[in-house]
Parts: sequence; C-alpha cells; structure tokens
Amino acid sequence: MKVAADTGALISLKLCGILEKSLDFFVYLIGEKIKEELEQIAATPDELGEAARDILSLIGRGVEIVKTSGHEEGEYEALEILNRIADILISDDIKFVKAQRDERISFSTFVLFFLYKKGIFDKREILRTLDSIFKKRKWAENLIYVTAKGLIEKE
Repeated sequence: MKVAADTGALISLKLCGILEKSLDFFVYLIGEKIKEELEQIAATPDELGEAARDILSLIGRGVEIVKTSGHEEGEYEALEILNRIADILISDDIKFVKAQRDERISFSTFVLFFLYKKGIFDKREILRTLDSIFKKRKWAENLIYVTAKGLIEKE
C-alpha cells in the first residue's frame, strides 16, 4: 500500500519502533519539503534528531521521494501525493486531518491498527506501542491517542 506521510507521522512511527516493521506492508511516499523538514530535525542531537536520521536512511528502502509541485507545508505536499498516487495519507496534525474530511486521510495510528488487524501485534503489544508514542511525542490526552486507544480496546 502506498502511503503519503508527513514528517510528524513518520517521526511517531519511528519513535515507537513501528516504522521498519510496517515496511512489509507499506511504501511511504514523501516529497522534498518533508525531506527538508526531516533533515532539519536530523541536525538536532536528541531522540527526535536520531529518529529523523533513521527515517532519512530508509530512503530507497521503503521511503521514497516523489516529485511535487512544491509546497510551504509538508501536509499539503503529502496531500498532493495522495491525490496523485498514494492510497492513504497519514498525518498527526489534528487540524489538518479534521479539515480535509477525506476518509483516505488518517493519523499515524492507522498503521498500528492495520498491523494489529493483520495479527502482527496482539492487543497488549499494540496498546503498549500506542502508549509509547503518546509519551515520546508528548501528546496531551488528545484526539489521536483517545481515538486509537478506543478503537483497539473495542476489539
């Protein structure tokens, strides 16, 4: 499945250890703007910088660069990629996702739920992974966390 992804979603997946595990099912498509954002984050000597460096190292091995018309914001670059060639777009920008009102656009937690439904992770593992994203991304009790946790717990 081809996934247009923005910077925040990729960072979330990398921080919780899901990104590489998901490469058997997904090819992540990014544009130059998202690559630039990752390069800026990669310059920092912290956990986010390390995650960004690791994501950049996956270019050509599950993360692919797609030429776009050029955008100021990574989310809109990902939207162009979705409308041209991707099956789904993942973003952790709540305002962006809600504003689009498109069922093909979801949060990064879509990947966790997908892997859970495929039997790659059991309920306990996926909830632990979700909690890991929650803590590492410093999300407040927000829509992404609450929605994903609710979906998984209902299963």
